[in-house]
Amino acid sequence: MVEIPGDSHPRASGSTPETREVQVAGVAIVVDRLGQAEDDAVAAFIVILPVRGAPDRRADVDTSSATGILEAALICRGLVPITTLDPGCLSEIPALDRWLAIINGRTRRRLVIVEPTGCLFDGSLGRSVPQGWYARVARQQALVLLTTVGNDSAIDSTGLVDLCEAGRLMGGLIAVRSASPPTRPPRPHPGPARPSNSPPSPRTSPPR
Repeated sequence: MVEIPGDSHPRASGSTPETREVQVAGVAIVVDRLGQAEDDAVAAFIVILPVRGAPDRRADVDTSSATGILEAALICRGLVPITTLDPGCLSEIPALDRWLAIINGRTRRRLVIVEPTGCLFDGSLGRSVPQGWYARVARQQALVLLTTVGNDSAIDSTGLVDLCEAGRLMGGLIAVRSASPPTRPPRPHPGPARPSNSPPSPRTSPPR
């Protein structure tokens, strides 16, 4: 079972593997086994990478070439095809080298996913985070990243299963870091000021 909130997906500017600035969609999800203990659940984040240009579903428009280029670029960066949404299998997918998920440590409202050549996602999580998602990320000490290439504007739980069965999901395990705002160093404490009306210090002369 896949828990995907009903809120609209947050959208943010990010660089795709083609190093272009595009609008990508991302949403936090929880994947678990129906009827099993919640401890088996896996916290994941899915990013939808759009095909170049506006969505066009006409039969005479071929987007397979652009899709293939993006998928090949993701494979070169370590992502692997996802063939099952079983939580046990997702928790054992390969770890991605030089990838990092940065979660704002103070507000937990912003997520940045850094890949070897740039930024894949940089956006606000908003209210789309399922209950217990942050706790699961902390317990996993990693984040299951799922990606799909296409012009899917929104994905529900059934749609995610369909993507998996169609071979359109790729993913990997990425390290997580909490980014807290830098703290200012304490100001040096000034020494005691000499009162203006205090007598001058006595001078001593060396003995003759």
